[in-house]
Amino acid sequence: MWSSWFQSSSVASIVEHSRQFALRPDIDLLRTSRQLQALARERPLTTSDYERACGLLRETTRRAHGTPHYAEQIQAAWHMHTSAAVEMETGEGKTLTALMVAYLLALPGRGCHVLTANDYLAERDCQHAQPVLERLGLSVDWIGQADTPAERRIAYAADVTFTTVTQVGFDLLRDRVGKATGTYLNGADGPVQRPLATAVIDEADLVMLDEARTPLLLAVAEPLPPGLVDACGWAAGLAEQLRADDHFLIFPRRKAIQLTEAGCQQVLLSPRPQSLHGSAESLYRQVERALEARWIYQRDQDYLVADNKVAIIGGTTGRVLQGRQWQNGLQPAIEWKERAEFSPQTRSNGSITIQTLLNLYPQRCGMSGTLWHDRQELQNIYQLHTVRIAPRVPSQRRRRPTRCFASLSAKVEAIVRELIMLHREQRAVLVGAPSIESSEALAAALTSQQLPFELLTAREPEREAEIVARAGQPGNITISTNMAGRGTDIQIADAVRQTGGLHVIVAGLQASPRTDRQLIGRTARQGDPGTWQEFLSYDDELFQQWQPETAARWKRQARINPQGEIAPRHRRRFAAVQDILSRQQQQQRQQLFRQTREIDRWAQSVGLDPLLEWLDEDRQAA
Repeated sequence: MWSSWFQSSSVASIVEHSRQFALRPDIDLLRTSRQLQALARERPLTTSDYERACGLLRETTRRAHGTPHYAEQIQAAWHMHTSAAVEMETGEGKTLTALMVAYLLALPGRGCHVLTANDYLAERDCQHAQPVLERLGLSVDWIGQADTPAERRIAYAADVTFTTVTQVGFDLLRDRVGKATGTYLNGADGPVQRPLATAVIDEADLVMLDEARTPLLLAVAEPLPPGLVDACGWAAGLAEQLRADDHFLIFPRRKAIQLTEAGCQQVLLSPRPQSLHGSAESLYRQVERALEARWIYQRDQDYLVADNKVAIIGGTTGRVLQGRQWQNGLQPAIEWKERAEFSPQTRSNGSITIQTLLNLYPQRCGMSGTLWHDRQELQNIYQLHTVRIAPRVPSQRRRRPTRCFASLSAKVEAIVRELIMLHREQRAVLVGAPSIESSEALAAALTSQQLPFELLTAREPEREAEIVARAGQPGNITISTNMAGRGTDIQIADAVRQTGGLHVIVAGLQASPRTDRQLIGRTARQGDPGTWQEFLSYDDELFQQWQPETAARWKRQARINPQGEIAPRHRRRFAAVQDILSRQQQQQRQQLFRQTREIDRWAQSVGLDPLLEWLDEDRQAA
């Protein structure tokens, strides 16, 4: 199933061009690049033009970094610049591939956005691209969470801009609101973006699929409504008195709770503060949010509390979602539960789905190590066909047998015993945990054994580069959430290579198998040796998202040895639950896409901006 149509003659031509450029000084390379830019502004470039541009970029990359593109990277870049989604094995050098694509797409001067998973990767990849692209006369910049409107305007004006899809989406909404109202947000004196033109989407499955289930909502802070504290306190107190099944039903797949008829009666009959008023429906919603905060949303899994503030954790990235809040009263319900500071209440000015945003780019392409399984969805929603690129060298990655356990404590004990043995062998080990809570439980167990380790979670994102830089050294143990599962290139020392390479422990499956594949892909990159192994238990977060009572029944039925271990055949149940959750997420994305498309068609038929729904009185009335 690997791509084969790309002609080897084109690769040979590009390599030959780069060899010819190797004989010329830097000033000639810059002059050639400016000629290509001028040509691209006049007419579409031909195949021979693109081959010349690729050869130029390849040689410039060699001079700047000492790493010229190899054939598979050239092949992937060629497919992408013709609007394709490309699956390249983890470790195959997608950063260099994106660099070549970005150069080709930036030549006409309309701007190219390289969209990646988080600010850390955007800044890192920008720093990698600058010494190459600036030698060729292109401007390069990046946009992060803390940038001002003036800094954003400068960055968007660059030929190549590295950022995240979230930053682009919110800036687009702010510009639309400013245009509609005449008042730009965050102190901007005008729009910060120029028209969207081309996008290279790194970690495309994360950006285009996983993160696409939740729309971006542009919110304006408002004063706390009177009675909010009383309402949250009353609802939380009542939630403690209500009984599951009798008064409310839990839907873990949807992360929702619904009151039964008996529960609704209990709400109406319960005394409440004089400050709490409203319809029966609003009271029901208030109590349901308090129940969700109590029974569904867990600290250090769904959110963390830092500086007395609640911050949402992205389920697929393990990182704090800066500036995000839960809607419909859930945020203050959780803040009351944690006795944290209440966030400013917000009013939505506009919204956009990631699916809509990416389709606004006239030309887009993507790449990831885990795209093939969802190729039909990429075609249906983004009109991108998917191409698989064969690895440059055969993978040396070796899987060790999965180990299953009845309880979390038995699993943790087994992982600790395994880590003690690997530490004695001086192997470098990366342990991928599903949540902050589970990673800190492992850390506590290692501390009790006086085993040295590094812990990487959303609590200390500023230490990420430092921890990753040491993760491949002999005897190093790194425990991480999903933060280390994407875009992380762990360089292993020669001593580690000789003892078998980096070993990855999957300490619990994620809802999406792609996320697990990304974690496993941290080892055995570019022909290096490496191993991986799964440690699973019926207490894992995976079952908390599905049906905890079913997991408890399976746990009771299992034959358990004295170490708490159960037969490896139980792995198929984990796979089945993972498949259910993965398909559920896909259905959510498809439903959101259909709903958004219908709303957009209606808004356009009556002359409204489909993104600024909260500014349109006609839409609210409808």
